[in-house]
Parts: sequence; structure tokens; C-alpha cells
Amino acid sequence: MTTLHIPQLNIERFRGIRKLQLTNLGRVTLLTGKNSIGKTTILEAIQLFNSRGDDQSYYNLLMNREELVQAIDEDGDEFQCPDYSALFHEYLPNEEDSLTPKISIDAGREEDKISLELVDAEDDQLKGQYFDLNAPIKALEIKCGEFKRSRVIGEMKNGKPYISIGSGFGQRRKKNETWPEPISYQYLAPGMLSNNIIAKLWDGVVLTPEEDFALKALRLIVGEKLEQIAIVGGGFDRSREFPITRYARSERKVVAKLKNLYYPIPLKRLGDGAQRLLGISLALANCQNGILLIDEVENGIHCSLQVELWRMIFNASKKGNVQVIAATHSWDCIAGFTKAANESDEDGSLVRLERIGEELLDVSYSEKELDVITKQRIEVR
Repeated sequence: MTTLHIPQLNIERFRGIRKLQLTNLGRVTLLTGKNSIGKTTILEAIQLFNSRGDDQSYYNLLMNREELVQAIDEDGDEFQCPDYSALFHEYLPNEEDSLTPKISIDAGREEDKISLELVDAEDDQLKGQYFDLNAPIKALEIKCGEFKRSRVIGEMKNGKPYISIGSGFGQRRKKNETWPEPISYQYLAPGMLSNNIIAKLWDGVVLTPEEDFALKALRLIVGEKLEQIAIVGGGFDRSREFPITRYARSERKVVAKLKNLYYPIPLKRLGDGAQRLLGISLALANCQNGILLIDEVENGIHCSLQVELWRMIFNASKKGNVQVIAATHSWDCIAGFTKAANESDEDGSLVRLERIGEELLDVSYSEKELDVITKQRIEVR
């Protein structure tokens, strides 16, 4: 059996999680629990871990949740920038009794443990900057195993962070700097993937065996009438005989060729389920030997297809050595996962998250227990 990238997961003081230890992650793991309990936060923590604390990863997390703060530039003009303090559990910048602003994420190994901490900026980081050196200036310190770097965040003025445009938002990791290699991963958010993201994933599999895999996955919804799919850009109006891009924005999009139609049609015409399933199959193909994260995996997929969806995920994860960690609210999704897990020789793990007071706890179920749960319809969502 191939060793998993994340056989267990330990998270401390990240967003709404004070402390959590997941000790039973499988080749395919399904997270369940009530709304706002922390499933998405766990997937975000894994993204930070996989990226080895890359600047772009936590910047994207903040921007995707619209966690912004009103800042002031050196001219006194206000603008919005990412609120880095939002990453830290119960951290209040102006409160003296606030908890220590330090995040820790690891997979049971010290050599690639990730930590983020808000610290006072050092003097050599402020050379050539426009900060008021008499004001408190913070830096975000990132550690990965034995490696460390930091970047200046800014200073506080009148209760607001002051960011110098000239500073370029502080020190970033240089491209030639020695740093641990990230783990290859793909993350699928709850909503439908944009055309541009699907096109990028398609570019990674075109003219490979994985292209056929994506086509077979899509036939679960469309049926055998689906002949082929392709990614096209721009277009041409046959009736007016001029490029469409002269009058409309050009964007790459997915088109499908059906047996009963002469011209290909946009994939979106076949419904959200087709687009969601194509995205999952392409993401699986693009992160071989890596990790696939899926939030609200059931979105857009009819209840009757949940078993086939999970069979596809289990088979592809085994073939491509992909560790899959997904989250759901759906009973049909759990039932489909259970059936596929019992059919597969790969480890499948269901983890239910529960809050008792301020503590976030996990309850793991074996495949035998899952079979009893689904037959008796025991509530585990």
C-alpha cells in the first residue's frame, strides 16, 4: 500500500479551530458535520499544508472569503487588503489578553510541519520602507520544518493597518530560495467551476489516457449519446460571417458533441451536474500522486448517481495514487460513499465533526460500521 501524504492531521489555532486532531484519514476520506462546524476550514488548512505556506495560498484563502480590511496607503487614501489576522483563532489585534497568534498544521511529521505566527518586524526588514518606525509593525513569519521566512504586514494607525504601497506588501520568498517542495493538489469549491478553470484542467490531460477517463465519467450523466468533448475559444457567427470576439468577450468554454446533433453544444446546456462531474474527473487526473480536496462534493450530482460517483473516485484514487478528502451534508452522498468503500480494497474513512462547548471533536467510522449506519439510517451528518 502506498504511503499517504496525510495519514493524520493536526491543526491548532487556525480560524475557528482551537485544536483538532484527525488520526484516521484514509485513501478516501469523507467529512461530515453541521453547517459552520469547520469542514471547509479543515480543507483550507490542508491547502496551506500542501503549499508549504506559500504566500499565494493564504492570500487566496482570504480573498475567496472576502476577509478584507480597510487599509491606508502612504498618501492617506483608503483601500482594501487581505486581513491576515482573520487566519488566527480568536486573535484580536488590539486586545492584550488575545490568544497567541500562532497557527500550527502538521501530518504527524516534524520535518514538514507548517506554522504561521504574527511577530514584530525586524529592523533589517524595514530598510527602504515608508513605515513610521515609531509605530508597531508586524510581520507574518512562516516556518516549514527547519526553514523559516517572514514578510512585513504593516503598522497600525488609528486602529487601522497602514500598508505602504512602495513596500510591495513586504518580503516574499525568492524563487531561488531553498524551500520544501509543495504537495501537488487540486481544490474544488462548492460552486460550479468556471470555464477558465476547467480549460486549465483539460490542458493537463488532453491527448492522454486521462482524457478518455474524463469522457467516461461524463457519460454517467449524459449517457452513451455523448461522443466527445472539447475546449474551444472565441467563436464564429455563421449567419453573419464575422468573428464573435469583435462584439463579445472571448472565453474558452467546454463543448460537447452528441450523436443526435450535427453541431457541438455548450456543456452548460447539459446542466450543472455535467459540469461538476467533469470538474471532479479532471481534477483527479491532474493531481496524480497528490491530494484532491472537494467541498460539498454532492453539489449538482443527482442522488441516483452518488454510488457511481464514489466508485469513480475510489478507482481513480487507487490508479493515480491520489488521496481524496471531501466534505458533505448529504445522506445520499454518505450512502453512496459507504457502498463504494465496501466494494473497494482502498481505505475509506468517514469522519464526523462535533462541537462540545469550544472543543471540536472527531468521530471516525470503519467500513463495517458504515454499512450498519446506512442500513439503519443512523444520523451521522
